[in-house]
Amino acid sequence: MSAPLHGTVFISDDPFPLRRGRPPGVHCHWEGERDGRPVFLEDGPAGLNVEGAVAWGRERAPLVLVRLGGSRYFSAGTEDPSDEALPRWPPSAEALAEIAVEVRAVLARDARRAALAAEVARLPFRLPPRLRGGEGGWTAHGSSLAPPDAGGVMEVMVCEQPIQLWALVPGRFACRSADGKVREGALVDLIAAAAELPADDEHVAGLAAIAARELASA
Repeated sequence: MSAPLHGTVFISDDPFPLRRGRPPGVHCHWEGERDGRPVFLEDGPAGLNVEGAVAWGRERAPLVLVRLGGSRYFSAGTEDPSDEALPRWPPSAEALAEIAVEVRAVLARDARRAALAAEVARLPFRLPPRLRGGEGGWTAHGSSLAPPDAGGVMEVMVCEQPIQLWALVPGRFACRSADGKVREGALVDLIAAAAELPADDEHVAGLAAIAARELASA
């Protein structure tokens, strides 16, 4: 006689394996509970597809949760979660199409982020006064630009200072610093203030040019 089902099996198709440093494919594991806390029980076999992982999970747990595309969850077990209403497995054709669009958008954003990082790394760099003291070891890694989000807001790291930038009208921008303060002005002036470098500094000017281009295309 087989043991009664217990615990939860978690399954993921993991469309972004490089973010987690593990090989691509379907990943699944089984968890139980002890003293109100989750306890790892078993990893699923390597090489399963999603349907195979669901079958493996149903042999072990009443709750089988499938994550597709990195963010969409489906309930595939004999029971559903009590704290969240999830669509039942298998997903509809419409849901699969939406997931495919979301995955492509994330992959495109990751590729754009990598291209921006390479572009920033090629900029000339001069240490701002607050960072001087290690001249030989500093590179442009202290600055980075993320592609603007759907609202047109760009996350920027300038000389290790995090800020957010967005366009107000052509030629005029707003900047929110880590302390929540918002300033308005020309893009190069906002970046220079965050970097604590002059507006004609080559690194500042280069960052401003890249940021202006990305914000214009948002």
